Amino acid sequence: MFCARMLLLPKESVPIVSIDNFSRVGTETTRRRGDSEAASAPNAHLYTFFFNLVHEPFYFPLIGFINIAVGNHQIFQTGFVNRNTANFSGFQAGFVNTIGGNFSGFQSGYINTVGGDFSGFQAGFINTNVGETKGIQAGFVNTSIKEAKGPQFGFINIAVRNIEGIQLGFINYADSIEGIPVGFISIVSKGGYQAIEYSFSELYTYNAAFKIGIEKFYTNIIFAYNQKDEFSLDNFASGIGFGSIFPVIRKFLYINPELNSLSSFTSEDNVISNSFILYAGINLGKLSVAAGPSLTWIYSTGWPNRIPLRNDLQIFKLHSYDADEYNRFLIGARAAARLRF
Repeated sequence: MFCARMLLLPKESVPIVSIDNFSRVGTETTRRRGDSEAASAPNAHLYTFFFNLVHEPFYFPLIGFINIAVGNHQIFQTGFVNRNTANFSGFQAGFVNTIGGNFSGFQSGYINTVGGDFSGFQAGFINTNVGETKGIQAGFVNTSIKEAKGPQFGFINIAVRNIEGIQLGFINYADSIEGIPVGFISIVSKGGYQAIEYSFSELYTYNAAFKIGIEKFYTNIIFAYNQKDEFSLDNFASGIGFGSIFPVIRKFLYINPELNSLSSFTSEDNVISNSFILYAGINLGKLSVAAGPSLTWIYSTGWPNRIPLRNDLQIFKLHSYDADEYNRFLIGARAAARLRF
């Protein structure tokens, strides 16, 4: 917008107007009536102890059925649903806890979700961290999307990237791990150990096992059959175990202690054998062979223990001792061939 500036000249002179006679004048942006008051008004807080909606900054705890904090919040949130759009530090307790930013503190609930970095402790049925995790996850399902530094305890533990710490659960998965996964099935994409094994033992003619985990600690899933003249389910057994591989001489030789437990298929005269085996093995690429002594405790939960040993397998039995009619201790030897993949 421009305004004119008139030059005063003598009466006999005719006034001349040029562009230099104009100057710019600032104007306000056009707005509707009432907009000025609305723009300058602070965000209102709604606190009813049933539905709570607050905006940053808010320096008091949120206690209600539904709690929503817009922006950063801290101290304490407890309710059926707790939602924080930005960072939160403190304690959250509820059925569903969600944080859009970083979290530092403690979460307890059925479902806990953190969209940013996490530092602290999560306890719930489902725990999910999208950012970096530094702390403890304890729940039925634990998931860490980025780097994780700390333990995971749950039925299912998932570390999409590297994890530094222990995984303890029925099923564990990690892209890579600087620690130990302990579970029925532990899958490690980078640096993991998976192998199938065929072996002879002093108890069963044929043994097949699937090993999964890492070399420091792997799980055994075992199926066994003891060949006899007559076919019977009593001849079959299954079980689990775990072991560790300690490489020597550039991984060409290795020492491999294992603990295994097998139980016969039938429950009427259930026979359980618990064995400790100290293998010494040789790596031949993906194939390896191992052999070593074993110490086995055999006991029966039904009728007195009668575990026949085939005459052609006596070479694997070194010594046996019957403590009573239900318990036997056996010193033997085992041999195995493994294929790693």
